[in-house]
Amino acid sequence: MRATRVIPGRPQASGSAVATTIIDLVASTLAKSPSIDAQAARAELEPAASLLSMLANSGHLDGETLVLVAGTLRMVIDVPAGEAALAAQLDVRIPTGTATATDWTLHLPKPGHLSPAIEAVVQQASHLTAEPAPTDAPTAAAVTVDLRRLGSTG
Repeated sequence: MRATRVIPGRPQASGSAVATTIIDLVASTLAKSPSIDAQAARAELEPAASLLSMLANSGHLDGETLVLVAGTLRMVIDVPAGEAALAAQLDVRIPTGTATATDWTLHLPKPGHLSPAIEAVVQQASHLTAEPAPTDAPTAAAVTVDLRRLGSTG
């Protein structure tokens, strides 16, 4: 499932406010999966808050650059800046697609001048990466069920 959520950046919101909203959105989205500890995800994201704030303030989260992949979900978190932020509406609805997720990855942009800071954060967090996000939403694994055998008792 593909989803896009919008968090208007500056001048509508500060970088730190945007970072907090991103962390809340990701943790709340992951909380829908019984296999993922949302509090552990939040704890892993918290050290990245200052980096997310810098990325938001510098306009590097505008477009398809910040992507959460979990289960069948591919969620773009768009943070428009400048005039686009003034026209944008906050959309942090929790998407579907993570109920069967067992793992997750948050793909970060890697602008040249912030590469060392991004690499440092990524090295400390097993679910963050500076690798490009897959372009397609993951698909659920196909399962074949023999209904005849399911109904038989013996």
